[in-house]
Amino acid sequence: KRPAYQNGVASIVGTVRGVPDMALNADLITGDAVVIDAFDPKLAAVGAVGGTSASAPDAAAMWALVLQACRLNAQCGSGPSSHPYRLGNPAGILYRLYARPSYLQTVYDVTYGNNAVFNLTDPSQLDQGYNALTGYDLTTGIGVPFGSALVKVVTGI
Repeated sequence: KRPAYQNGVASIVGTVRGVPDMALNADLITGDAVVIDAFDPKLAAVGAVGGTSASAPDAAAMWALVLQACRLNAQCGSGPSSHPYRLGNPAGILYRLYARPSYLQTVYDVTYGNNAVFNLTDPSQLDQGYNALTGYDLTTGIGVPFGSALVKVVTGI
């Protein structure tokens, strides 16, 4: 069932929860750089990782920076008195950003590409997937947050 914070994108997601909420670089070619076998000079190499193996830790790191900055502003958080800087699930905050006039200053709206994948039965064919569109879409969600802008708009710092 669609959560209330997604009411602004109801025309796209209907009555069900829309995913993804946001996007990050998950491309295997331009994704995160990693060093493989760094402790063995004969095997050491630089490679790239993509997919959720790269974007999920990147999103967690970005949100950790938001929480770290939130800790510096007494008006930022909504957690219990022992941890007042906690914000809870970031999804509601992300969708409030999407509804703001300053949305495009906080989030890069990806308007090209798609999430089509190779068909498992016939790898010469692509399963259709969804296309990136202006605004919320089922490929990139609300878009890609700019890290420093996200910290500033959420925490006021």
